[in-house]
Amino acid sequence: MTEWAGADLARVRESGVFIVDDVAFIHPEHGHAIADKIERRKIRKQYYLETRGDVLLRNKEVFTRWKKLGLEYMFLGLEAVDDEGLKRFRKRVSLVKSQQILNRKHLGWAALRDTFWHSAKLLAKGQTNFVRMLWKFSSVYNPQRQMADHAQPNRYEMRLPESPGASLVRNNLYVHPPEGALAIAQP
Repeated sequence: MTEWAGADLARVRESGVFIVDDVAFIHPEHGHAIADKIERRKIRKQYYLETRGDVLLRNKEVFTRWKKLGLEYMFLGLEAVDDEGLKRFRKRVSLVKSQQILNRKHLGWAALRDTFWHSAKLLAKGQTNFVRMLWKFSSVYNPQRQMADHAQPNRYEMRLPESPGASLVRNNLYVHPPEGALAIAQP
C-alpha cells in the first residue's frame, strides 16, 4: 500500500499535497513507511495535513520527520473548549494537553519573532492593517460573546443532501486517479 502512495506522490505535478486523512499518522508506522518511500524517490513537496492534538503529542517523531520532508501546515482539530466537551466527544486528551499543543505550535518566542518580522515586511511595503489589527485584538476578541453566540438556537438548519440514487463510482472521487495495481484493485 505504501508503494502506491509513493508512486502517486511522485506523479503529482503540483508543489503542494494535502494529505486527506482526518487523523493523519494515528498509526506512526504508516507515516514512517510513506516517508521512507518519499525519501527513496527524493520527492520534494509541501505537505498539508489534519490530525488530532493527542496524536501529535503521542507520535512526535513522525511529525518531526515529516517536517524535514516538507510538512508546511498542520490543521489541529479542536472539538471542544473545556474538559466536559472533550469527554462528551470521547477525546483522549485533556484541555490542558490541548493548550500545551497550541502553545508549542502557535505561541512563545518563536511566534513573537515571526510576527515581528512579518509585521516589519508588511510595514516596509506600506501595509498597516495587520499591525493595527494586533493592537486591537484584545478589544475585539471576546470569548464570552463567542460562546454565547454558539449557544443560540439554530434558526436555519441546513437539509442533508439527497441520496444520489445511482451507485457511487469510487474512481470519480480522485483528483489524481490511481494507476497500476491500485487502479486494477478498485472496482
